[in-house]
Amino acid sequence: MPPLDTVGAWLVGAVATGGLGKYLVDLVIARWKGKKEGAEGAAILVSSASQYARQLQEDAHAARLETATLRREFEAYRRDQQRLFRRHELWDGRVWQKLRELGEEIDAPPPLYSDA
Repeated sequence: MPPLDTVGAWLVGAVATGGLGKYLVDLVIARWKGKKEGAEGAAILVSSASQYARQLQEDAHAARLETATLRREFEAYRRDQQRLFRRHELWDGRVWQKLRELGEEIDAPPPLYSDA
């Protein structure tokens, strides 16, 4: 899974590219119409593009906030998992040692963390 920063950047870039494409298509259509209609169309186009740009900014801002929230939640989850793994690792070692003291031939517990 790509990092959240990469996904957020891709999302914002895709939305912005879509907006630019819409703007260019609308501009070409406005050029095909007469000059008077083109001028009126250009005014409408500028207004529409401005509204769309505001919406894109709001969407990008919301995506950044959500990404930051998800990052904080993930980091809290990761810290909790590490704490639980450390506790379990200590417990595994005590149980393994106790079994060995009682004469049981048992392998050491497997690691909870990968080396990678």
